[in-house]
Amino acid sequence: MLKDYVCPDCGLCIGDGSTSCIRCGCPMPQVREGKKTSVKLPYTEWAGHNDVKSAPKDKYGNPNGTNYDLLRDGSMKGYKILLINLCPDWDVCGKRVSYENPIRALNNKGFEVIYTSSFPEDLDNATHDVCQLWLISGNRQTITPDQIDQVIRFYERGKGLYLWADNDPFYADVNPIIGRMFCSSMSGDYKGDRVLGVQGKTGGTGIVRGHLISTGIANFYEGITISNVFMNQSLKPLVYSSDGKVVTAYSDADGKRVLIDGGFTRLCTNWDSAGTDRYVVNAAGWLGNFERFGWRIPR
Repeated sequence: MLKDYVCPDCGLCIGDGSTSCIRCGCPMPQVREGKKTSVKLPYTEWAGHNDVKSAPKDKYGNPNGTNYDLLRDGSMKGYKILLINLCPDWDVCGKRVSYENPIRALNNKGFEVIYTSSFPEDLDNATHDVCQLWLISGNRQTITPDQIDQVIRFYERGKGLYLWADNDPFYADVNPIIGRMFCSSMSGDYKGDRVLGVQGKTGGTGIVRGHLISTGIANFYEGITISNVFMNQSLKPLVYSSDGKVVTAYSDADGKRVLIDGGFTRLCTNWDSAGTDRYVVNAAGWLGNFERFGWRIPR
């Protein structure tokens, strides 16, 4: 059945029969439900804007409301994320941590998150209909050479990869992967626990201005105790922590996207601190790589 009218330029969906886009004026053809279209960007109108002066602000000074995220609510229905947690026994104050908050935030955008605390026997089969893989490292290496091969094959197909690490030694499963992929590594045991702003100058502390992942983020929590990424020409910085080192790096070379992060505690502790929920869903939106693969209208 026919469903939404969709702008082929900016991706705006309107269900009221509009024939031209209220954002950019382009004609809006009606499309069939679930059909993959030429629309590439399921983004809000604020994509790439760190702050919106006219927007109400939350207590951390960020635009308040999910409409200021990179992705529209519900726009990711039909898309799946596989989250492999190789550190399932980690706890805080004697209580095992939970990843319910980031999963709930991703669900709000429409993503189905498949959570597992063990590496699948056959990753290729487990990810045949998954758009991105998120992997949380343990404090001792359990990932095998064959599993590393499988992760790299997933990435080489152009699907999004998020490698989550933390302070020493909680990068044991990430280091052998990024060593193979980028000749890089992670190190450090820095106690951050600060709120950062938008980067004011190249190499300065904060999150990079104007990146799609930093949409709607004027202030950003760096994590409690974190590690840093060894940088080289294969990687780009996304976040410089308060010690001046890169806590989050990325690559988008050759149409493939990966994030490497030294602060997975942001996912499970101090969730309500500055910008974390928005950062998580923005990262998932960027890793969806819709500029390469296009976007399906939600069913």
